[in-house]
Amino acid sequence: MRIRWITGRNVCFLHRTGKVAFCAVCGADHGIAAVCGRRPPSLSAGKVICPPPYAYLCCGMQTRIASLVSTLLLIATLNAAESAKFASGIVDIGMVAKDLEKTAKFYSEVVGLKEVKGFEASAEKATAFGLTDNQPAKVRVFVLGDSADSTRLKIMTFPKRPGVRPDQKFIHSTLGLSYLTLRVENMTVALARLKKAKVKLLGETPASLGGDNRITVFHDPDGNFVELIGPLK
Repeated sequence: MRIRWITGRNVCFLHRTGKVAFCAVCGADHGIAAVCGRRPPSLSAGKVICPPPYAYLCCGMQTRIASLVSTLLLIATLNAAESAKFASGIVDIGMVAKDLEKTAKFYSEVVGLKEVKGFEASAEKATAFGLTDNQPAKVRVFVLGDSADSTRLKIMTFPKRPGVRPDQKFIHSTLGLSYLTLRVENMTVALARLKKAKVKLLGETPASLGGDNRITVFHDPDGNFVELIGPLK
């Protein structure tokens, strides 16, 4: 949009078509003689500038733009709001398995996680938490290391309410959490574990991620995707 200065005055934000000038902002018909404000002394007659100075907007747009600017500033303030404070940077992961023993053995013996003390939740408590429909939960817990703040994988099963297995052909086949990523110190050792357990690797993995790092992807007993990342040694 342009301003054309005419005989010492300006037609702000106006598009001229024949003998009629339409405001490019509000669309109003201002007529050929429509004018708004005065030409600043520093600009010569006939000069075209784009975009126009804020102080010379026509059609009452100063008020509209002031409102728009206020709204944008409010949005910017909200976007810059401080993030929530969390007591820990660790995320625990809950997983429902069809066969608890089989899945627990897979993650301990094949993947190499360490099992620690688990816990139980009564049917009443699990229902009160909104997690089950009057089903108790017995949870086995596995950690990635010896540290007290290690990520925990919590595996459980519900024999009386067997879940439905989702489409897990690809990670995009079903919405929601799709895979676990575990970082290992030695991919060679991890691959030996997988080979011994006759775990089928997916795609063309182990594949290079650049440098010494490799990625290895496979399914657990329930079809969940697991990827290991680490160097070959």
